[in-house]
Amino acid sequence: SNEHPASLTLVGLDEKGKTFKTMCEKNDGFQNYIVHRTSKSINDEYSTMMDKLVYLTPDSSYALEDLDDETVYVIGGFVDDTVKKQTTLEFADKHKIVTARLPIKEYCLKSENNKGTFKEILTVNQVFDILQNFYECKDWCIALSNNIPQRVGYKINKSA
Repeated sequence: SNEHPASLTLVGLDEKGKTFKTMCEKNDGFQNYIVHRTSKSINDEYSTMMDKLVYLTPDSSYALEDLDDETVYVIGGFVDDTVKKQTTLEFADKHKIVTARLPIKEYCLKSENNKGTFKEILTVNQVFDILQNFYECKDWCIALSNNIPQRVGYKINKSA
């Protein structure tokens, strides 16, 4: 339960397809979630407001500084772990969608013990939780430290 619930849309989700079936199997009651689902592509679903989209990708050169109620933040999801670098950035560029990345480099340091993957690729739910947390507290240090798993190896840069 959240004081500021986000409006969620799942695009490119064919309810007759394997992905939808898997989501229903892995999340009890998924088909009843209060979320807008469509098989349309992002371009079709948001064709009249492409200029309001910001595609979140770890490969963007722009760090997200703040959240805006008028903007639709796109969290790109991959079904497997073989994410090739630049995939989301190339998709966004091809469709002329503005990109941004979470400000991990700006607010986090690699932990001294040098253990960790230091990947900036996070799961869809981790990114969502970071955005939701930041929207509530307006503090990237808190939002990132609460939601980036410790095994990744980042710690908050107190001087940021």
